[in-house]
Amino acid sequence: MKLSWQFGGMVLATAVSVAPALGQEKLVHQEIDRNTHAIVRVFKTTTGGRIEVETPRLKLTKTVAGESVVTRVSEAGDELTISMNQRTLTVASKASRVSTSRTDKVRGEQARAIVAASSAGRSAAELIGRMGLGAATPVQPMLITTRLFLNAAAGVRTGGGELARWAREARAVSNTRATAFKVSLAAPDQDSASKGRTPTECWNDYAKEAIAAYMEYEDCMKEHQSWWDVLGRGECGVVYDMRAIGAFTWWLKCVAINN
Repeated sequence: MKLSWQFGGMVLATAVSVAPALGQEKLVHQEIDRNTHAIVRVFKTTTGGRIEVETPRLKLTKTVAGESVVTRVSEAGDELTISMNQRTLTVASKASRVSTSRTDKVRGEQARAIVAASSAGRSAAELIGRMGLGAATPVQPMLITTRLFLNAAAGVRTGGGELARWAREARAVSNTRATAFKVSLAAPDQDSASKGRTPTECWNDYAKEAIAAYMEYEDCMKEHQSWWDVLGRGECGVVYDMRAIGAFTWWLKCVAINN
């Protein structure tokens, strides 16, 4: 079964029953970005989820597996991998690899330098900045944290306003009021309650969780102002990404149940 609907001036195509590859994953969402024409795919896996953004020149994947988030970017022979959990950060290019802990500022700077030197990383940040997904789809907030990290490593100050703008727009779309609450690494367990809901009601429930996750992320980032606290800032993004992908997959399931 496939669902297609017009939402916020953009057609979203969601595949809710695609055969899993090797029984381990399935494509749950696909769309073409209106600004960049990049293909955006979201997969549900046995360990979490994966986002793919692909153009003829560049491919970005962002995978949540357990308590880790792994970002991979490849472009014209340049490759960058960033693996992060709440304890360690590992950055690798074709030429070098660095793993660092929160207290190791020397290796933290080495990791930052690898990210900053990556042309693929710079291209990925620029691509995400040009994408026009907007508040009408939950994909964008899951990419914004990647752009913020890549830009911070390269010394590009973006102001961090992208997530705030998305949250404001999502709040306006849903007409909900979100309150912050303790971060969990899973989406709300609302499967049974989702039956009989309209797509609008599914979106409103999703928005409450997504906006609350953003508020937790914002509070966390305020505690870790410096790039040198690389894992402090990274931890904020890891927990946010896990929660955002969990909320996104719940929303897709809610919409599928009711259509």
